[in-house]
Amino acid sequence: MHKLSSFALTFGLMIPFLSSFQVAFTTPAIAADMHAVREIASKPTAALMMANASLPGLAFQISTDYQQKITEHSKAIALNPKNFAAYYNRALAYYHLEQNDKAIADYSSAIQLNPKFVEAFYNRGRTYSLMHQDDKAIADYSSTIKLNPKYTGAYYHRALAYSSLKQYQKTIDDYTKVLGFEPQLIEVYNNRGNAFYFLKQYDKAIADYNKAIQINPKDAAAYNNRGIVYSDLFQYDQAFADYEKAIALDPKYAPAYFNRGKALEYFEEYDKALADWKKACQLGDTETCVWLKAKGE
Repeated sequence: MHKLSSFALTFGLMIPFLSSFQVAFTTPAIAADMHAVREIASKPTAALMMANASLPGLAFQISTDYQQKITEHSKAIALNPKNFAAYYNRALAYYHLEQNDKAIADYSSAIQLNPKFVEAFYNRGRTYSLMHQDDKAIADYSSTIKLNPKYTGAYYHRALAYSSLKQYQKTIDDYTKVLGFEPQLIEVYNNRGNAFYFLKQYDKAIADYNKAIQINPKDAAAYNNRGIVYSDLFQYDQAFADYEKAIALDPKYAPAYFNRGKALEYFEEYDKALADWKKACQLGDTETCVWLKAKGE
């Protein structure tokens, strides 16, 4: 058992998202929110009908009074039940209140009224992702891509959904598409490297981690993940060096402590290994805490 790292990005209207378990998956410029926060004008304009990720003509409005927003948009819907913008905006408010089922229903209404509404497909997909309904999320990201083949975020999040379903070749294909649009995204190289790792295509995984490190020599996740590949190849000295580098770059990076502990265990330095595992636990790695408790430590 080793610990990879993963990350998520922000594309288009959303604010990002995810971190994964043992591997380091990455995502450029992401936030904890992982959703679009843009509202559209209450009276749809021609710009809103365009299948364009940037959606020119949208009003960027951020409000923390989401219940008030729901009330306002509900009134707009009552006045005009065909106002797809109002359904979309209310869906955003429901999302922020974590009322995902209601958000899904409103995105669906917006799509029914405007079947070419790219952002509604995309954000409904994001909501399905949050609900761990990956098949439905993939369908919505695919619809987004069909309407706008250059919608980078849809490829990225579809890749994450495919990865969640362990469909790693499809994951790789979508990350490769993202890199065709944005060739300097460290997180995408890191995440694609993880997919190659799971397919045991170790040379390609190392190549992607190397690229991530080349772009950003301070990327602790890439060193950690490359170390895991070296461990699987029984190249423990190189693995240990990568874990050391990851910890030097980020002294609070729990996965690297766990993984360095596994390397130290191989070197029969059991006290140091145990110290690293306990450090990982102290840094919030609950999986390692449970593992240590099971070992009686």
